[in-house]
Amino acid sequence: MKSYGLKLKTIFIVILFCGMLGLTRSSWAANYYVMPAGGCAFNGNGSVPTCANSGGATGAWNGFNNILWNSLKGNTLNLVGGQTYRETMYVMANATKATQESERILITVAGPGPAVIDSENGTRSGFMVNDADYITIDGGAGNAIAGDYTYKLKVINLGVDSPTSAYACYYNNGGTNAHNVFTRVECSGTLTAEYGEATNARGTVYAREGPFEASYLWIHGPASAKADHSLRWNVNGMTLFMSSSGAVYDFSKVHHNLIETIVQDGMDVSSNQSIHDNEIRYIGYNYPGWPTGSHSDSVSLESSQYSKVFNNYFHDNEGQNVYLDCLNGIESNNFIFNNLFVDIGIGMPIDAENSGTLIDNNHIFNNTFIKVYGGSISFGARAGATNSNLDIRNNIFGETAETGWWQLQGGPTGSPPGTITNTTLDYNIYMSGSSDAPNIIHYGATRYDLTSARRDQGWEMHGNYANPAFVGISDYRLAAQDSVAKGKGIDLTSYCATVPELCFDKNGVARPNGTCWDIGAYEYVQGGDTTPPAAPTGLRVN
Repeated sequence: MKSYGLKLKTIFIVILFCGMLGLTRSSWAANYYVMPAGGCAFNGNGSVPTCANSGGATGAWNGFNNILWNSLKGNTLNLVGGQTYRETMYVMANATKATQESERILITVAGPGPAVIDSENGTRSGFMVNDADYITIDGGAGNAIAGDYTYKLKVINLGVDSPTSAYACYYNNGGTNAHNVFTRVECSGTLTAEYGEATNARGTVYAREGPFEASYLWIHGPASAKADHSLRWNVNGMTLFMSSSGAVYDFSKVHHNLIETIVQDGMDVSSNQSIHDNEIRYIGYNYPGWPTGSHSDSVSLESSQYSKVFNNYFHDNEGQNVYLDCLNGIESNNFIFNNLFVDIGIGMPIDAENSGTLIDNNHIFNNTFIKVYGGSISFGARAGATNSNLDIRNNIFGETAETGWWQLQGGPTGSPPGTITNTTLDYNIYMSGSSDAPNIIHYGATRYDLTSARRDQGWEMHGNYANPAFVGISDYRLAAQDSVAKGKGIDLTSYCATVPELCFDKNGVARPNGTCWDIGAYEYVQGGDTTPPAAPTGLRVN
């Protein structure tokens, strides 16, 4: 009897569990389909991925303008694989927007082959999502940052239509409670940098909404622009100006994107962002002829508060790579850590630009800079501005490649000069080989080597002027024989309650991996590569 009762109980639990799974999937219960405008003789009811035999009969909608958005709440809209759409999708056009998670709409691709939206060199955008909430646009395949370029959803030939604007792959200028997701889409442009660096182009992913997630995107110009910078696409990769009030670090998330071969900024963002595990490369106009080229920023944090930039890989970029740029108001409580910078223009300017602006309480931890043309970090305050409580620790600063530039530089400027107070510089490594060696810091009109920095400023009391041992020429994990960075860092565990990712290195290894923290983006691990494996695929439950 006990056995029978146990079996009934088990069956009941299984049924209940399956029912709960069913509830979680009810968001996308039905599938609808849309064919390119003019691709069918008749407009169908959206129920199947083929053309209808008569108006309103079983068949796909004939073009984006015929989509019945109100019927899609809680359901899936499929573009048809192998089709090319020469039209802009105005999401939720003439419909009442979704107001809760159960009404979320998934936009994806059905069938083999990619679905392509062709902007035809700047005559249209891809997805216009103005004031639409609870929208997920998921191409279903593609992960360029991991070498998988098999995207099923593409927006191509975006171009630049004027010196001040560009058509967008994704555009939302007004979501009020958006909760939107844009993932696994390839966005590309072919128009060259004909307007030069004066262009202030909108981002090809442009969002003034939140919360918002952008992930696994591939944003790029022509492949040939890697070598020929004059062919680079003249846009920002992303422009994301949304924020949440208060100390919220993960309001919007931007991760695992590959952005390359564009002229303007890789990302131009505001507050409350979590920007991680992205690769940004070949950004700018005149690389490698720095510093004569453009003023491109790989990531520009404009008057940002409570943002995190971590575990990113920046390389072969012109201009500045992470720019804390306080043009107005306050730039504060940002964490920049575990990033790898290789062969770039300038690493990280931290600048209070205008009178009355305040940069305060920003943290630069455990980054690795290698071959930086114009210095790893600069920090300043112009007339009437203040830069205070800047904390720079546990970083590796590589050699500079340009004469007259230092690994770190800073100081107040203007008349009267701005104010810089309470700067912490310690536990950092300065590699030899720079143009002004052994000087490592240029502050105001004074050049400091390690000895004078300690004596005159109290900086780098635990810092070092030495070269760490790396695994290989282009592998900047610490080698077994290293005695410079291993176990030489300060323990920053106290910050992990605020930013838990700080207690792991760029490869996800827990800090410390030994008795003490290591310096740089990577913790030393005996036995080689510890990069976490990719998620398994092809699994099924029998």
